[in-house]
Amino acid sequence: VDALPSLLACLPASSLLLLGLVPSARADRYVQVVRLVLPILAAAALASGCLVAGTVAAHGPWNTALWQWHQPVPVTLGVYVDGLTSVMLVLISFLGLVNVRYADRYLDREAHQGRFLKWLSFTLGAVLWLVIARNLVLFTAAWPPPVADPLSRALLGTLGGPEEVFDQPAGRLAAAGRHGAHVPLLRNHGV
Repeated sequence: VDALPSLLACLPASSLLLLGLVPSARADRYVQVVRLVLPILAAAALASGCLVAGTVAAHGPWNTALWQWHQPVPVTLGVYVDGLTSVMLVLISFLGLVNVRYADRYLDREAHQGRFLKWLSFTLGAVLWLVIARNLVLFTAAWPPPVADPLSRALLGTLGGPEEVFDQPAGRLAAAGRHGAHVPLLRNHGV
């Protein structure tokens, strides 16, 4: 199989990873650009996943070497795509696009929205690379634990604490529902 199907699988994942490598301060400063670019990249990943699934259905699986070392130990980094991989690409990119669209709306005007979106982009790109990895070397390089610590810090540090979470309109509504504030409303209506 020629290089085009491999590019279809690699390019969106690499683009999402690159957006995730933008420094946090710059992502926060240019949050409008991140908000514009990330949904486009997530939609491109979904379209690419659908094209990869179609290619696999039409021509079968492929195994492509992207980079080879021969000394001192032979190592080959590449992409392996079959039916399961293509289904996983479509599912992960679809869920990623849903998460991106939700986070874009929910975190609107949040101080560190750019930082959150950049880490979301990095995580989505890493998981897509994890799915298409040809061998354990690339699989290990894309594995989420190296991503998990900075991601959890970024996600937990995005909102300062519970009081800031509940200052958000949806957060206040969730807090009211969780703490029983809806009960007096129901009693006033005869329920």
